[in-house]
Amino acid sequence: MSESRKTLLRKLKLSDEGSFRELFDKYHSRLCRYAYYVLGNKHWAEDVVQSFFARIWEQRESLKIEDDLDNYLFVSIRNASYNYLKSSRHQKMRESEYTMNQQEENSSIISDSSIDREGFLKKLQEALNQLPEQCREIYCLKNMEGLTYKEIAEYLHISEKTVDTQIYRALKKLRELMVRYRNAFYSS
Repeated sequence: MSESRKTLLRKLKLSDEGSFRELFDKYHSRLCRYAYYVLGNKHWAEDVVQSFFARIWEQRESLKIEDDLDNYLFVSIRNASYNYLKSSRHQKMRESEYTMNQQEENSSIISDSSIDREGFLKKLQEALNQLPEQCREIYCLKNMEGLTYKEIAEYLHISEKTVDTQIYRALKKLRELMVRYRNAFYSS
């Protein structure tokens, strides 16, 4: 590590706000771009980087960066990004996005008074029956029983990531099937 970076870190450990500002100014935008690359969402990337810099400041006195500073920062952001993806906060945001998308699509399908509600519900049940067994079970536990991803994962002895993936697949398949139903209804 260069002497200027060692000096910067020494000053940071001594609570020098100027060195923290220098570190922040030098790396913030690059780390945000990297986090965005990992997460695919600008707001999440900014959250991860902001939290990381806050943690750096809080733990400044005990920081142990002995090798390459760039490597330390980027590996830390990569790990923080992966942890963010695993966090329940992120899963809850994805759940609410799924729910909003599903409600919007369902309301656009049902909102037309000419659609037979009973026929729609029958087609929805048929669509559910076409899902693979595990996918259907997870979807029903989530949307009919109201269980959280964590509760479903514990109940079925699978990972929360598997639950997330299966919910995504179920919603995608249900949307496709229900759009086909809507299109068939309007064309008849």
